[in-house]
Amino acid sequence: MSTNTAGQRFGVFTLGQMQLALPIAALKEVTPMGALSALPSEAACVIGAISLRGLMVPVVDLRLIIHSKGELPPNADVVVMEHEGRLLGLAADGVVGVYVLPDDAVNAVGPMDPLSSVLQAGFQRPDDASMVSVLSPAAIAGIPKVPFVTAPQNVLATNALNVGGGKNVSGLIDDPRHLMLMRCGGIPLAIASQAVHTTLIQPEVRGSHMSAGNFKGMMRFGDQDIPALELSALCGFAPMEAGVKPQAFLMQFPAGLVAFLVDEIVNVVVADGHQIAPVPLFASLQADMFSGTLPGEAIADDSVQSAPPGAGFYLILNDAHMVADAHLQEVAAMTRQTGRSEGGLSSVARTAEAKGFRESGQMVSYNVGVDVASPIQQIAEILPWDAASAAQGMQGSSLLMSRGRPIPVYCLSGLLGNARGAAAAQSSGNVLVVEAEGQLIGFKVPHLVTIGEGKSAPRESSDLMPDVVLMGHGDGERVLRLVDLRGLSVGLKSSTAV
Repeated sequence: MSTNTAGQRFGVFTLGQMQLALPIAALKEVTPMGALSALPSEAACVIGAISLRGLMVPVVDLRLIIHSKGELPPNADVVVMEHEGRLLGLAADGVVGVYVLPDDAVNAVGPMDPLSSVLQAGFQRPDDASMVSVLSPAAIAGIPKVPFVTAPQNVLATNALNVGGGKNVSGLIDDPRHLMLMRCGGIPLAIASQAVHTTLIQPEVRGSHMSAGNFKGMMRFGDQDIPALELSALCGFAPMEAGVKPQAFLMQFPAGLVAFLVDEIVNVVVADGHQIAPVPLFASLQADMFSGTLPGEAIADDSVQSAPPGAGFYLILNDAHMVADAHLQEVAAMTRQTGRSEGGLSSVARTAEAKGFRESGQMVSYNVGVDVASPIQQIAEILPWDAASAAQGMQGSSLLMSRGRPIPVYCLSGLLGNARGAAAAQSSGNVLVVEAEGQLIGFKVPHLVTIGEGKSAPRESSDLMPDVVLMGHGDGERVLRLVDLRGLSVGLKSSTAV
């Protein structure tokens, strides 16, 4: 390998039978490929994405551009190319090294067909005289429909985008984002939980003569018929698989509700907002639908036990753009009342009207032997419960270590007097972490149920329970016990104080 300092410098790598090179100014770095995350793109050469310190970088296989055959080895690398502040990964079998060539040793190539125009020059390696083809970063950037990602300056300058950079000395997330995770068209997605009106696990969509494109028909919800859209088609992803029963989440628009059909609603989590990165440029796909990308490690302690395979990233839906979108507003205007009389209202709904239930914000419902609910703002993190990794018998609690922090964990079912829920939470479930007066306290529950808007009744007007909340609509309305996790945490902290 040459060690001269004059002339042109190139980083050389192999891809199949080819030796390719990038000008050293365009070669950002080389990183192991590992498992690729799924990435929506209409460009056939895009094979997925990697995480570059939390930034989702698309990866292309240039063999699909220049008509070369072969398969990548298990230990393949990614050469990260930078062009005008944007990053793209190039798949590589391996890296050869850096070579310095005099200007007259680099020969420009003649006119070529458009698909091969990514090759701009060639040279002979000075050590073994083998031929190397020099890639044109500008031409690669111009490949139709290939997504690039705009890199933050700290990635370009210092490569210092570290996981966990948004956590304070106690380990608690400084910029917590409550997100609902889902899978749609095979792509992992997330949306701010406060943008979700409610979720439906088994929606029933009635087809319409107007059904076309992403509009799939109308859905009965409470005393309304609301339009249902296929989110994958709206985003430009692959269509939903035929025969698969979709799930749905609802969003409130000024003119009414809209249901968005997805493959699966995965979980509600707390994530580190500091790690949200820019969205790759998706060419003709609906890039405006997304506000950012979130690496899987930004989710509190990887708490999503049922995450889609290969979910290294989540594309975050831009709920503000969706609510402001003229097309979606027109769809929402299709919402219509079904004209059900008061006699057709559920007994829960009549109770709600009589007891003066009022809107009180987003709630997380979960099971403790029976379903209960708590305000989502009280929950700082959601962790998986693993009995094997916790120290048992700590004055009625267990001790769970998370990112170097000891968190006392109590069985919420036991505190609420439900033996069945306490038994179910012994081996698996979730831990709802609450911050109370500077201390973290966890409550283990068998499983989460859903998120949605809740209506609470003032204590003085409710004779149903000390504290209750109404969740759901129409026949799906339920009155649940409202559990004040923060107040419970303060009480536990006081009772154990010396």
